[in-house]
Amino acid sequence: MNPDNKKTDANAVRAKGGIYLWANCSKVRFDFDKTEVVMVIIFRFKLFDDPELGVPITTQKTCISQIIVLSSATMLNTDDLSIFADIVRAGSISKAAAHRGQSKSVLSRKLSDLEAQLGVTLITRTTRAMHLTDAGTELLERAESILDELADTENAIRNDASALTGRLRIAAPLSYGLTVLQPILSQFIRDHPELKVEIDFSDRKIDLVEDGFDIALRIGVLTDSSLIARKVTSVGHRVAASSAFWDTYGRPEHPDDLANLPALRYLNLKSPGTIPWWGPKGTTGTVHPPVGVLAGNGDFLAGLAHDGCGFMVEPDFILAPWLESGKLEAVLTEYAWSQMNLYLVYPPTRRTAARTRAFADAVLRALS
Repeated sequence: MNPDNKKTDANAVRAKGGIYLWANCSKVRFDFDKTEVVMVIIFRFKLFDDPELGVPITTQKTCISQIIVLSSATMLNTDDLSIFADIVRAGSISKAAAHRGQSKSVLSRKLSDLEAQLGVTLITRTTRAMHLTDAGTELLERAESILDELADTENAIRNDASALTGRLRIAAPLSYGLTVLQPILSQFIRDHPELKVEIDFSDRKIDLVEDGFDIALRIGVLTDSSLIARKVTSVGHRVAASSAFWDTYGRPEHPDDLANLPALRYLNLKSPGTIPWWGPKGTTGTVHPPVGVLAGNGDFLAGLAHDGCGFMVEPDFILAPWLESGKLEAVLTEYAWSQMNLYLVYPPTRRTAARTRAFADAVLRALS
């Protein structure tokens, strides 16, 4: 779409990044490697300098109202795509309706209309669950990419380039999120007040793609090679118990001295009954104490350790307040324990949106 109504040259569009903004206040991006043509309608225009057109740069505020996808003869608008994506993320129409502040009947009708328009079933629904069909999976991936691109486009043409919009879904371990991540996230939210943030604090393993998360923080050794991961920092561990416990059982002088003591271990470890250690002179080994309690939360284990139920090997961010208050006592501090790293993890099938990159950068700045 150019001001002379001439046919747009594909190579020219590609060479200039596919971004033009004409005097009729419409911007069109052509992607010649796919079947879609994405059109963004803008109320107040902002013209980019183009040597061929001689168009000066203006700095008027822009407002994107709608994005339309043209694929063959089918036209979809972003509201339909957003509703579909929200239903999938929420796991049910009723939950998506509550999240959006709309009625269940409206969303149900929108989904049915979308399926009728495309001529395919996107979601199979039963009384207990819903599942994406192959067509639904493909549409979800494309819809999320388009919605992300729309938010990125709005961010890019705003005068304030730091104003991020859209929704950011984060998954993080419970204890780490409450102690370390919370102040980082507070600052991030203050810096980007127009961004909507959802965060799931859980120690369970999250399927980022199936559960619809943009990014996750994970501690440990990554085993899923399909994920995109960035190391943030190492996570130190220490051995600790109550002073009364050490008075009863004796303070160990070597890791092997833990072999017969009751251990309190984290449930989600691959081998909770095995504790690896690294000595100050390059020695290394493992110890296999009897495990008295397995639990899925380190703070709960710290409380048990304080009550004399056993010893624990837990991360510094969990143990720090207990050690500083004197409620727990660390031993064998010259040894390294359970070497793990903190990672930022991204889904492999989604383009990384600007808001996700900004959050990742905020975490890296604070913790690296």
